[in-house]
Amino acid sequence: MRYTLLYSFICLIIVNTTYSQGIILDESFSDWDNIERLDDQGDNTSLGLESLAVTNDEDFLYLKIDFDREINIQSENVILNIETQAFRMEYDFEEGEGRLFRSGNVTEVRHPNIKLISSPTVSATVFELRIGRE
Repeated sequence: MRYTLLYSFICLIIVNTTYSQGIILDESFSDWDNIERLDDQGDNTSLGLESLAVTNDEDFLYLKIDFDREINIQSENVILNIETQAFRMEYDFEEGEGRLFRSGNVTEVRHPNIKLISSPTVSATVFELRIGRE
């Protein structure tokens, strides 16, 4: 079974109008304290999403994802879906690749193409992601 994280990130980016110059992917989450988050507790799935926070700076989109249990994001069939007015991207962490849909075109992407960095690289309940905005 595949688990899908699907949120309209554009709404959260608008809510978080201050650019996040201070987000560092270091497993210390105090830099997220002033970033609004969506809570999604009790969704009754086998892999529950507890909360999601999204912000950006000029170069990157940052996500903080809290799960209801410890997982290894690279081996739990987690697929990240990001949808904005300009594009849609699906990224499969286990496969290490995804698809970018933009202007009727589909482009295969891997983590270097989208400048994806995730922290931690081992199992956890909370993950920080950084994705290039270009």
